This record gives sequence, structure tokens and C-alpha cells, in this order.
Amino acid sequence: MESSVWRQVEKYLMHYYSPEQIAARLKKVSVQSIYNYLYQNKARYEQFKPYLRRKGKAYRHCKAPSIKEGERRYKRPIKQRPSYVESRKTRGHWEGDTIISRKDKQALVTLVERKTGLVLIGRINQRTASEARDMIIKLLTPFKKMVKSITFDNGA
Repeated sequence: MESSVWRQVEKYLMHYYSPEQIAARLKKVSVQSIYNYLYQNKARYEQFKPYLRRKGKAYRHCKAPSIKEGERRYKRPIKQRPSYVESRKTRGHWEGDTIISRKDKQALVTLVERKTGLVLIGRINQRTASEARDMIIKLLTPFKKMVKSITFDNGA
């Protein structure tokens, strides 16, 4: 391969282009040939290693924990709520959600009455089901005659 092509490859690497992006732009070199070019000379590899995105590290695929069938049994998608709740014609149908803090274990529990738009917000210190349940009960106690249903979006 011509040295001018490799100079272009090096220029793109120094601008933090990935070998995949470089190969797509230049069309004269493949991704594998770029990696081979870098690996065949240790000094060259060390020179360009800081510009490589992974820096020689393997990707780690995060595997989300699976939901057990028992946990899913009673959950229905928010789109499947009854039409009389969806229509917002009657009071007493609430929609709940949580807002999770980035920094610590705190969260906000929010409840919105669908017809009136009344918003209730409470802070919980631990992101546990029991804390969330207790806060929902505390928030809705003054409105207990006005609670017919609560729908949570379940992360949708």
C-alpha cells in the first residue's frame, strides 16, 4: 500500500477517527489492514494507542438482569389501560412514575390525576418498593375518595 494512504490513515487517527470510520472514508484500506498496520510495529502502536477509542480494551457487553415471569404476570403495557381511563372523562384515575437521582439512592414519586392534572410529588430516601408504596399511600391518603385506579408506565 502507498505511504500516502498510510499518512492519511495516521492523520485521521490523530483526529480520533475509528479504524471503521477511516476505512469507510478511504475505501482503499480495510479495517483489518489498519489494525494490522498499527500492530506490526510496537512503537507505532504505542504512538497511536491514545487515539484509538477502545485503546486495546475488549468491549464488555452489559447483560441486563432478566425479569422473572412472576414479576411480569400482573403488569400490562400502559397502552392497554381501559378506554374510560384513557379518555380522561372521569376523575380518580392516576398515573404514577418515579424520577431517580443520578447521585444517590433517592428518588421522587410523582402522581398525576389524569382529568384535573393535579400533581403530587414525594421524595423517598431509598429506592425500594416498600418506600415507594408508603410514599404513594401517604400522598393519596387525603384524596382516598378520589382514587379509582393508578397506572404506572413501568419504565416505558
